[in-house]
Parts: sequence; C-alpha cells; structure tokens
Amino acid sequence: MISKHFLEKYNKSDTVVVAFSGGPDSVFLAEQLLKNGYSTIICAHFNHHMDVRNGANDRDEEFVKNYAKTRNIIYEIGHWENPKNSEAKARNARYKFLENVRQKYTHIQKSVIVTGHHKNDVAETVLLQFFRSGGIKSLSGITEYDEKRNIFRPLLHLFKSEILDFLDKNNIRYCIDNSNIESVFTRNFMRNEVLPLLETRFPNIQEHLSVQASQFKRLEKDIEHQADIFLAKSSFEIVEYLDLMNDIQAEILRKILVKKAFSRKFFLKFISFLQKHIKDKISGKKLETKYQVFIVRKGVLLFESNAV
Repeated sequence: MISKHFLEKYNKSDTVVVAFSGGPDSVFLAEQLLKNGYSTIICAHFNHHMDVRNGANDRDEEFVKNYAKTRNIIYEIGHWENPKNSEAKARNARYKFLENVRQKYTHIQKSVIVTGHHKNDVAETVLLQFFRSGGIKSLSGITEYDEKRNIFRPLLHLFKSEILDFLDKNNIRYCIDNSNIESVFTRNFMRNEVLPLLETRFPNIQEHLSVQASQFKRLEKDIEHQADIFLAKSSFEIVEYLDLMNDIQAEILRKILVKKAFSRKFFLKFISFLQKHIKDKISGKKLETKYQVFIVRKGVLLFESNAV
C-alpha cells in the first residue's frame, strides 16, 4: 500500500526516517515499511510539549519508545525547547529535527524522511489554500516528493479510512491525539467542522479536491516549464515579462531570488517597480533587497547579489 514511486526510488537498505507521532498515519506507515522489507527504519518522534495537548506529549513519547522496541526499530526523540501554540512554528521545529536525524543516519546509502500524509490531508490543504487566496502552487496540494528537503509522502493515494481499516483489522495499536478534536488550530477547524459540513451536501468532496490538486499540479509543472524557457533567454526583457501570465511571472521571480524569500507583498512591489520603468522610460532605476539588487537598463532587467 506504499506508493509505487517510493518503492522504485528507494532500496530496502536505504535509511528511512519516519516522522513518527504515534498516531494512526505514522504507525501505518512504519508497518508498511516493515512489511516491504526496509531494514533501516528510524522512528523520529518530536515532543512539542504544547499545553493544548493537556499532558499527552509524554504519553505519546512513551508509546513511540515501546513501539520501536517491540519491532526492533531505532528511535530518536526530539524536544521543543521553547514551545508555542503555533502550527507554523511547530511544523518548522519538527522538520528541522527530522532533517537532523536524517543527516545523523546518512552514511553510504541514500536516506529520506517519510511522512504519513494521505488524501484527506490533500483535501484539507487545497481547501485551506482556497480560503487563503492561494495561487496555483499552493492549490496543487501536497507534493509527493520534495527533493530539496529529502521528504517523501508515500501514502497520498490512500484515504484516512483505508489506514484506520487496516490498523483495526490487524489489531495494531496507535495513539489518539485529543487535541485534534479541538478546533483551536485552523487545520483542525477545517477537518472537524468545515469538511464534514460540506460532505453532507457533497459526499465525494475529498476525492474531488484530490483530483483538483492533481490538475493544479500539472498546471504548476507547465508554469515552471514556461518560467525556465523565459529565463533561458539571453536577456530579461521587461515588456515581454510583463506580458506573461501572472503565475508565470511569480514563478520566474521565485527562481531568481537569491534567498528564495518569495512573498506576495514583494511580488507586487517587484511588478510595480517594472511597470513604473515602462511608464517613465528611465534607465538606472534600482530595487534593492537585503540580498539582491535589481537594476533596469534600456528595457532589460539586471540582477546581482547584494553584499551583506
């Protein structure tokens, strides 16, 4: 039940770091890796120490240790030194820990971080990004393989119900995160209240959102291709750039930013800067960031790193 792409890409001897919460998704993922014969599995558990979980953090940590020991799997426990009730900060801290674990166990063979994201997570992500006015890139859902961060999500073809059904039929224990019931965090609100309400009118909405994500993913790849074609040209012609589709413009900017610190606010500032040049027809105008300098000369944009 693991993605065919994953099985083709990683050998049974490669190091696989499982983002292991102890919940059903991560337990199912670890079970499937064992079933498929992967011999170097690391259960990496990050204890967030968040107050909203009402003391369940330590209980989950103990479950992870016992699970790993009974299956003869290596485990690593990380701790958040300064916990904050923030989804984004918790996620960033967790992935930093996972990458540190991956590097620790990277020797001769390949290594990868795997997470238990599934189709329901894709649907939630697409809907969240829609309400946040996300662009095509964010509406494409969750990427199966993130090469830059060495992250693979081999369960995106499965629904949560399929995961729970497997665990229940095989009497495999897992932790229940009671904080997921509370709608304090936006994603929980989407999962617990918005999607169930929509399903009363549109029963197949999660499947449909997953299909939409796949379509946006194909469109995203086409946009990246068009951006690469533009950047392969000998010069950055401003008029030609401004005639491009908005999403292609944004992708080009993402690719040329030194620190990849793309934001909607800076994108609008960048477009305004170029449009003003076309209107005023003045060369030598500059737009500076902390890391980069953009200069206009005779209808062409030049850019270089900024000394910090």
